[in-house]
Amino acid sequence: MVVKIVEFKKIRVKDGIFIEGMPGVGNVAMVAIGNLIEELKPLHFADLLTSHFNSIVLIKPNAEIQILKGSFYYLKAKRDVIIYFGDQQANTPEGTFELINEILKYIKKIGVKEVLTFGGLQVSEIINRPPKIYGAVSEESLKKKYEKYGVIFDETSKRVGSIIGAIGMLAGYAKYYGLYGASFLVESVPTHFVPDHRGAKALLELICKILEIEFDFKKLDKKIREQEELLEKLKMRTTLKEVEEEKEEKKRLEYIQ
Repeated sequence: MVVKIVEFKKIRVKDGIFIEGMPGVGNVAMVAIGNLIEELKPLHFADLLTSHFNSIVLIKPNAEIQILKGSFYYLKAKRDVIIYFGDQQANTPEGTFELINEILKYIKKIGVKEVLTFGGLQVSEIINRPPKIYGAVSEESLKKKYEKYGVIFDETSKRVGSIIGAIGMLAGYAKYYGLYGASFLVESVPTHFVPDHRGAKALLELICKILEIEFDFKKLDKKIREQEELLEKLKMRTTLKEVEEEKEEKKRLEYIQ
């Protein structure tokens, strides 16, 4: 097996739009799409299995085995929406090409016309304003369509330069499958232990505008507050540790003198 798509239900859409959530900077896309799936409960109609994912399984609290996979969902909105949620990106460049080829072939077959991908743009410092979202498109004519949602295009080349992995590849290769493609990257301050919920919310707000859907952000706002409280505590601990280290260093130097 390299890539296999297992359908539970046949889905065909007209003028469909594809959105995805996969691991990346700050895991912003996974959090955004994960919350969308949890809140709106779209129809789960297919799974993607591949040997390009790591050879491990996860164990759920009820002791059930869960493999690493990609899942396809259908959401009825103003336009038909196909959602892909991936537990992992391919673990090799060759795997990425094979994965995006199978996804693009499959979604074209079921009626998708437009491919939108989402990710994070790493920034080094915490920002005290709404994070900016930068866009890149497979065709320049698409820029005007998304500029009205506040997406920035004229600085993307300077701020981003390149997009690594399936997020950029899906949007970039879309036109070779007769599809439109666009990729959106939100400013993200990633940490090693928690996803960036603030960046995820900015992406989810953009998705809701594009799809013209309503969404209750209460749960996500709560997670943002919890995350910011945690980061503040960690910041205080780091500051106290630095102060203690400075005191110890000062004592050591005084002893040497």
